[in-house]
Amino acid sequence: MRATLFLPLLLALPAAAQVYAVPTAFCGGALVAEQFSTQVVPGAMGRADYSVVLRNTRDAPLRVLVQVTGDMMGKPSGTQAIAPGQRVTVPLGSSPNTPGRLPLRNEQLANAVRIGCQS
Repeated sequence: MRATLFLPLLLALPAAAQVYAVPTAFCGGALVAEQFSTQVVPGAMGRADYSVVLRNTRDAPLRVLVQVTGDMMGKPSGTQAIAPGQRVTVPLGSSPNTPGRLPLRNEQLANAVRIGCQS
């Protein structure tokens, strides 16, 4: 009886994130996207959450503008400062689970991200 009480909780837990760990240089190498991640929460009311880990390779602060193409909610807006050598995780937005439509993964996700830098 107790196991059936916990089954809905287990089904609501997110699946393991799929990570695309192919370093991608932006801004002439001043910024590196170390990995792009897709975290899928399964089910009819589930969603896919996207993020990227950015690292400032310079010894000076860097202002970064991250834009995401595609149909997502909660896309990043505005610029953010990344300190010298700092590594930050930037949420890229989310999309609801839709029948017949797979979440963005790997290179698809990387290709949907545009990054610009200001010194």
